[in-house]
Amino acid sequence: MADKEIEDNKERKMQVLVMGLGRCGTTSLAAALKILGYRPNDWVDRFYLDQDRRWTDQLRAKYYGQGQKWEGADFDKVTQGFDVSANQNHYRYEGKPADPTCPRVRLLKAHPRHIQAILDRPCNLFTEELLAAYPSARVILNTRPFESWHKSMLSTVWKYQAWPTYCLLQYTDPRYAGAHYTGGRLYWGLFCDNKPTDVERCRKAFEDHNAHVRAVVPKDRLLEYPLGAGWEPLCEFLGKSVPQETEFPHINDRNTYLELVTKLWWYGLQQSCVNAIKILGPLALGAVAVGWMYYK
Repeated sequence: MADKEIEDNKERKMQVLVMGLGRCGTTSLAAALKILGYRPNDWVDRFYLDQDRRWTDQLRAKYYGQGQKWEGADFDKVTQGFDVSANQNHYRYEGKPADPTCPRVRLLKAHPRHIQAILDRPCNLFTEELLAAYPSARVILNTRPFESWHKSMLSTVWKYQAWPTYCLLQYTDPRYAGAHYTGGRLYWGLFCDNKPTDVERCRKAFEDHNAHVRAVVPKDRLLEYPLGAGWEPLCEFLGKSVPQETEFPHINDRNTYLELVTKLWWYGLQQSCVNAIKILGPLALGAVAVGWMYYK
């Protein structure tokens, strides 16, 4: 890669912070931002790029005082630290290769280096910090009525978080599925004490989150974006032309979401098997060697 191209990429900073809650059209917004020319980082990207543990550590640092909190350029560790090695055929993160067998990594390897938009949990609990780190970024508060949001959450995110086998993956696959599960439990514990059926508790947390974003973001940098608002308000806010003959994406409905997390579950199960082989394989070989020497 030419030196000039590297320098040009260093100038590409975060441009859009989508601070609304999940199940408020975040995946559709991510797809729309891609169409508009941005490079978004959504929750599934963070899963496969092994970033969940870093963000979970920051939740603990911010809310429990455990560890050092990121400030300013520290956020570049998870937003601007990417590179595509000219000598390797897979995506790299801070010089360390991500798992090249992962289909998402194979897809991401073609992306340029710097994230330009960030969405969904747990990043949306860091509105003030991200604003301080990226003072020129615009902020989108994606919203929907509480009742439909809560119903959607119960049938998707909170449903798979309750899978007993997903819970087990935190021990057998701590790097990927386990990190995602652990981060989710911590995030929703902070949000609603992991009590999704407590409607009033969830309602208050939902309204408090949106009110907080409105309070800390300057009005001239904030777009309140209701679910289903389409291209016009988004493009006007970002200074982009409305895509012609391109419908606004509507993706990640309940069934699609559950299919996706099932794939993540299978990926975690595969990693669990790999981890088991790494541990049990040498033990088995050692046992065979001892047995051979004993009976020799």
